[in-house]
Amino acid sequence: MGYGVAIRYKFFLPSDPEEINKYQLNLFEEEFILIYHLKQGLPDFSEMPIFERKWLIDRFVEQKKKEEEHAKGNAHGTRSIGAGNRRVV
Repeated sequence: MGYGVAIRYKFFLPSDPEEINKYQLNLFEEEFILIYHLKQGLPDFSEMPIFERKWLIDRFVEQKKKEEEHAKGNAHGTRSIGAGNRRVV
């Protein structure tokens, strides 16, 4: 990595070492979600714009919550009908 590249990257990172660690851990978590759950490759992750990556992760979390609520409803003998839930007898 050349000197100019290091300065360019440092500009975008927080200056506090603890904040840098939080930033890196956050980045690793995002990589894990996209690679493990969404079956994205590491090159896809690195080339993806930040706003798109954030949207995909938020949308994935929203979908998992919906699936979990649906599964809980099915476990209790309810199913989703229209806007509300009704008990199936």
